[in-house]
This record gives sequence, C-alpha cells and structure tokens, in this order.
Amino acid sequence: MDNVIEIPAINTEKADTAFTEATEVLNSAKGVIIKTPEQAQRAGDWRNRIKTKLKELDDDRKELTRPLDEIKKKIMDKYRPAVERLEEAYRIFDRGLSGYLAEQERIRQEQQRKLDEEARKKREAAEAKAAEWAEKGNEKKAEEWAEKAETVIAPVVATPPKVEGITTRDDWEIEITNTNAIPREWLVPDVQAISKFVKSTKGMKQIPGVKIIPKKVIVKSR
Repeated sequence: MDNVIEIPAINTEKADTAFTEATEVLNSAKGVIIKTPEQAQRAGDWRNRIKTKLKELDDDRKELTRPLDEIKKKIMDKYRPAVERLEEAYRIFDRGLSGYLAEQERIRQEQQRKLDEEARKKREAAEAKAAEWAEKGNEKKAEEWAEKAETVIAPVVATPPKVEGITTRDDWEIEITNTNAIPREWLVPDVQAISKFVKSTKGMKQIPGVKIIPKKVIVKSR
C-alpha cells in the first residue's frame, strides 16, 4: 500500500562491541608518550589501525542507515507538497500583513509629525506674545501667554488596532552605502581568504598583522 511504510528491524550489536573496544583504545591513547622513533612508529601503527576500524564502522553504519534514509526520503516526499504550499501561503500572508502594519505605522508617524509641528508653531507664537507683552512692561499678560505656551502639547496619535493572533516586534535592516566610511571595529578580517593566500604562497609572503604558523599535517598512511 502506498500509504504504509514499513521500517525493518535493526541489529546494533556491532556498535555495542565497537564501543567497548574503542573505550580500551582511547584509554591507552591517553597515556601515550612519543619521544623516540620507536614510540612514533608504534603510534603511527595504532593510528593506521584506528583509521581502518573507523572505515569499517562507517561502512557498517551506512549499511544500517541506508534503508532508513530511503524511508525518510519517502516520508519527506509524501509531506513535502503540502508543506511547500502551506509555507508559500504563510509567506504571502506574512508579507501582506507586514506591509499593511508598516504602512499604518508610517501614516501614524506622519500624522504625529504634523500634530507636533502644529503644536510647535502654536507654542512659539505664544512665547512670542509673552515676549511682546514683557517688552511692553505688562508682566501679567506676559505670564498668561507664557503659561499658554507651556500647555501647548501635541496629542498622541493612537497606534493602529492590533490584528488578533498576530504579535509584532520592531526590526531594522541595513544597506551598506560606503564601505570606506565604516569604523574599523565593524570590519572583520576575511580569515578564509587570508588562509587561502598563505597556503597558496606556502607561507613565504608575510601579511601585516598576521602570524603564519607552519605545521605538519598527516595526509597519507598505510
């Protein structure tokens, strides 16, 4: 049946045996001292045996997991069409709601800016009147207009009504307009490019601010 996927029984006895053997090898490795050619040769022989054992374990593991990988693929393929369509629909609604909320916030800010500007003009006009009466020597009138100036406050525009079930948070994006103007603390060295250059020049060309550390890497063994 296309709607039923059977999972085979899996015997992991080899893994349990390998764990016991690997623990013994690890304990021995922790006590290894390499100071003589003979000790180095023994360490090299052990390293090569471990590498062979790792290959054997990897082959055993793949033999067990390959059927599971195929089963997983079948399950993923079954669910993928529905998941992809729902994810696309989700993104459409997400973009639409995000655009709507951003536009409502822009309108609110614009309305608030206009109210703030109107309040500023009224406040300055009242302050001017206060100064005018003060010059004329009428302190009472000057105080009245000064008090009026202090009471001129722009009303706060209400935020747009929330969409039930939707939670928002403020976020900001950036666009680099001039890399040369960016402060040094925000510039990160391209370690990958530097490493590639040092390897290609075999460490013979120095780079200011970079310490080149040579080392031996074992690339081949019996």
